[in-house]
Amino acid sequence: MLETERAMQAEIAHDRDCSRTAETLIRQRQDMARLVKERKALGDLTPISADVPQPPHQIRRCPI
Repeated sequence: MLETERAMQAEIAHDRDCSRTAETLIRQRQDMARLVKERKALGDLTPISADVPQPPHQIRRCPI
């Protein structure tokens, strides 16, 4: 799913049609939501986390 999101962002950045990629991403999110519902129905309530590296936060400084 992360690769699909990056591909869509690249298409947008290059002013290309991203509708097919967006539809793929929507289907992936629907599948993920269905899988989460199945887990909960089976009694697994453990939170799902994705260890996605975040870029370092930039400190904004006020101009003097």
